[in-house]
Amino acid sequence: MTKRQVFYSFHYAKDCRRVQQIRNMGVFDGTKELSPNKWEEIKRSGDANVRKWIDGNLKYRSCTIVLIGEKTADRKWVQYEIKRSWELGKGVVGVNIHKLKDLDGSKSRKGRNPFKDIVVDGVELSKVVPIYNPQDTQECSAYNDIKNNISQWTDNGISIREAYPGCTQHLANEYQSSVENTNGFDFWGKILTAGALCFIGLLAYSKLRIRR
Repeated sequence: MTKRQVFYSFHYAKDCRRVQQIRNMGVFDGTKELSPNKWEEIKRSGDANVRKWIDGNLKYRSCTIVLIGEKTADRKWVQYEIKRSWELGKGVVGVNIHKLKDLDGSKSRKGRNPFKDIVVDGVELSKVVPIYNPQDTQECSAYNDIKNNISQWTDNGISIREAYPGCTQHLANEYQSSVENTNGFDFWGKILTAGALCFIGLLAYSKLRIRR
């Protein structure tokens, strides 16, 4: 069975170990894990390259899972990943991971809502994007609760996104990108090509009717 492809958004320095536990559950085909050195290298290359890396990794992903730790909401690139995911029509869902243990065996504090104050095309994400808080009891650890339910949580996030209208900002961004990169040739070339094919088809159909 093909695994759903998702994008993990998280605070790398603080929660890398916790996120690794979720990757190892094997529920999804997640974004490729980066080494600390590689992530720092990407960040040093400039904001434009970071955005390019994020946008490239969002391709073919159906949902962005924001893995929320103590400081996740304060991270600049987490905020970009959330906003960009919604613009691209991806499902978005939050999962609190502070109850998972770090390398030293310690848990963390619950982080604040990372969707607060993020508005895309008039949609206040904090009012529509669900955040799940796994239980952590003797009967069911936070790890097991996440493993057993994260697939359904992700489906819920996708269903919520599908209930909202098209991604106008995304279309505007893609058009602007085509203009900047190719002076509009690719964009308008496709439009003209499609128009020409339609014209040829109508012409052939008209000739066929005349012969009849």
